[in-house]
Amino acid sequence: MTADAFRRALEAALIALDSFEAATHALRDALQELLRSPTTSAKELISVTDVVHRYPVSRRTVLEARRKGHLKGTRPGGSTAILFDPADVEAWIQGRSNRLRVVR
Repeated sequence: MTADAFRRALEAALIALDSFEAATHALRDALQELLRSPTTSAKELISVTDVVHRYPVSRRTVLEARRKGHLKGTRPGGSTAILFDPADVEAWIQGRSNRLRVVR
């Protein structure tokens, strides 16, 4: 590699590093804002396990409802955990109970 090519490669790396640092700062600011927001709190969201413990549904039913779009869930920060807003879960449960019939 020539000295000129090496210099261009270093300059390109510095530009990329500056972009990365800018993106990192923007992400940090956005996360801090989310933490300060009263409407966004980990305490307000519940896991699949929480749903199963609170309501008479199976884990499979909850995951299938999410997959089909009947129940909105989120994976925060690229996590593997799926979290739900309790109000969304309650509405979904109420909708399910309205559709269920007792068969005798």
